[in-house]
Amino acid sequence: MYLVPQSGILSLSETTVFSSTGMHWVHGLCGRLRQGVNQVTQQNGHLQLSVQFDKCNACGKCLDVCCYDARSIIGRDYTVSDLKKFIATDMEYYKIPDEEGECGGITLTGGEPMAQFSFIDFFLNEIKDIHICMETSGFAPTWQYERLLGRVHLFLFDYKVTDPLKHKRLCGVDNQQILTNLEFLCSHHADMILRLPLISGLNDDDEHFEAVAKLLSKYANIRRAEIMAYHNMGVNKADQIGLSDHKEIQRYNGNSASEEQKQEWVRRFKEKGAERIRIS
Repeated sequence: MYLVPQSGILSLSETTVFSSTGMHWVHGLCGRLRQGVNQVTQQNGHLQLSVQFDKCNACGKCLDVCCYDARSIIGRDYTVSDLKKFIATDMEYYKIPDEEGECGGITLTGGEPMAQFSFIDFFLNEIKDIHICMETSGFAPTWQYERLLGRVHLFLFDYKVTDPLKHKRLCGVDNQQILTNLEFLCSHHADMILRLPLISGLNDDDEHFEAVAKLLSKYANIRRAEIMAYHNMGVNKADQIGLSDHKEIQRYNGNSASEEQKQEWVRRFKEKGAERIRIS
């Protein structure tokens, strides 16, 4: 299950086309139109409704009048009580072991779940007798990870870039805090899978591969490293929520990694001495 963001995101299908009659009907009912959020535009000879996402507050009024159901609000707000009720319906499924003999549980994910630490802290106090996994970038204060020890049973820890300058250029911050947290969790023997988002020509350099091999050799608590090969399946979703022109989306929009590329990465890792490596 997912720990959703606190605010919704408006999703708009890029292929939605409205007739002029239908468009006038929408125009007359949607109050946000008068504020310049929704606008009638013409593309390829057809009228359609476009959204100025920088002004949209995801109020959802346009959903009420969309005659094609082409829009949706992604995500919703949950209280801890809401989540407990939701989890209770699937408790029997969590008892079924996977291929490694482990039973199921809850994965806290995002975005970055640590961005909602107060909620998670309270939530974990309320949830008992269930395996808790967390996906994290590692970018949060160390004391917060300290509070999670013993309550999060498995960390899926991102390790994106080794060089701090490259990390800052690609991710917006250097990796000092991330490395500090990685070392902290490992020194406390936290169960961990190291996750490696890889983009050909961007962060698949020898320095990075050597650093991953050294981490796997140094810390026995890291079960393995998993290659998270780049794919472009998120490009269409970015367009739907108004981020297709964002500089981070435009920075790299190549083809998905081929199977040959993935196997080559595995070969290179093993060449560096990283045996506990697999493709996710």
